[in-house]
Amino acid sequence: MVDLLAEIDGELVLVDYKTDRVTDAGLDARVAAYSPQLAAYALVLESLTGRPVVRAVLVFVGPGGAVERDVPDLAAVRA
Repeated sequence: MVDLLAEIDGELVLVDYKTDRVTDAGLDARVAAYSPQLAAYALVLESLTGRPVVRAVLVFVGPGGAVERDVPDLAAVRA
């Protein structure tokens, strides 16, 4: 299930919220682990809308606040 699909400046941005307890040291590994999931969501959304998803963002939410990270090189992960 897609958490949030936003149109920002005319472009589609996919946002997925995670509640993993993750340290700064483990953040890159969690982003890498979730990147294929967001790429799959992007492919489905593009098929449904006929528009490209230009950005996919993971938001890790925890007791100390939220940390936001883009999926690096979404096009490569999607491929």
